[in-house]
Amino acid sequence: MRESDEWVVRVFVDHGASPVWYGGPRDYDEMHVSPDLERDLQVFDDWYYDAEDPLEQYAVRSNVRHDFEREGERLAQALAKELGAPFSVTVIHPGDRSGSRTYRSPVAATNPRAHAAFIAIHDEDLRT
Repeated sequence: MRESDEWVVRVFVDHGASPVWYGGPRDYDEMHVSPDLERDLQVFDDWYYDAEDPLEQYAVRSNVRHDFEREGERLAQALAKELGAPFSVTVIHPGDRSGSRTYRSPVAATNPRAHAAFIAIHDEDLRT
């Protein structure tokens, strides 16, 4: 994990077992996010495959792009709240024109178990 990426969790689709990356792809069973957030992340990841644009690699169709991006942002905000400081969560939207947004919770973690899991991932990555 690079120093500049030290506390940045990423949400993006089509690259792992879940759309959540922190030092690499993360499986749901190791993240300990809330059941509702886990379900919503899974639905979001599945939605990507239904919404893929056949004419543009790694992009969603223009007719669903706005809704898809807003859902990604909602999920990034929810994950940021569950993880709390010092984590920030960046959602990377598929497609060249879409960009990314970063969210950070102004309060302590709302999910201490997920917070502890990501601290453990962070610490393990520093050891390797």
